[in-house]
Amino acid sequence: MEEGLLKKLSLFCNIIKPQRVTEARDTTTIYQVPLAYHEAGIDTQVYDYFQLGRIPAPDLSPCTRIVQCIQNPEQQLTLAIIGKYTSDSDAYKSLIEALTHAGIAVSG
Repeated sequence: MEEGLLKKLSLFCNIIKPQRVTEARDTTTIYQVPLAYHEAGIDTQVYDYFQLGRIPAPDLSPCTRIVQCIQNPEQQLTLAIIGKYTSDSDAYKSLIEALTHAGIAVSG
């Protein structure tokens, strides 16, 4: 983000230091969010703010593995879902997420 925008956001959000404003970008999967926030340095900002000392290196390998499995699947499976509200993708969101998690578990 531009420095002017950071200053404006920090002013209106009552954040004293503009560098503490962290951008929340869109990701293709929710499992990329911890990786994106780490890249943005939010973990370092939290440690600095609370004066927690030296920040330990986070183990982000589980998130990285899950993102790899989602973005580069080893196999493809065609599955039919039969139901009353199949035209609404959110109606069976929990089922679709369960199948995604099953695929991640099987691949690694």
